[in-house]
Amino acid sequence: LPTITGTLSVCSGSTTTLTGSGIPDPTTPWASSNLAVATVNNSGVVTGVSAGTTVITYKSSNNCTITATVTVNGLPNNISNGFSATTICFGGTPLLTFDAENSSFSTPYSVTYRNDITLTQYTATIPNASAYNFTAGDNPTSNSGYTIVSISNAFCTRTSGFTDSGANLT
Repeated sequence: LPTITGTLSVCSGSTTTLTGSGIPDPTTPWASSNLAVATVNNSGVVTGVSAGTTVITYKSSNNCTITATVTVNGLPNNISNGFSATTICFGGTPLLTFDAENSSFSTPYSVTYRNDITLTQYTATIPNASAYNFTAGDNPTSNSGYTIVSISNAFCTRTSGFTDSGANLT
């Protein structure tokens, strides 16, 4: 029987390459059982489409097949209005709030954001999927805007397409 080697997990929107042993079938050496979860090309490059699992089949030139289950991990995200800021009162602490999307939450989970004025980046560790308050990285004393740069969980990092990406301290 042939074998399949390679990483059997991938993030949605990313790729991983699988290798089959022996001489591959000249027509369709690779197939995915669920194209809504992952696709695979004739070179064994698996592209994650959406969170879930799919069975990848490799067929050799002598018609022998083997399968492997590939897991596609969804990208972490925040909920609508999931990145916000408090009003700075005299002597108060400027707080940002991040609310993770429950289905994508797994520890460790973090959000990297930048000050829109200084462009300095900061990272906050998010301990749970509920709204979590943390001190703005540069402890501003006046109006500041912040933009999410990335959101990471145990498996994947999202760098675009956030549900809510901006927060303004006033």
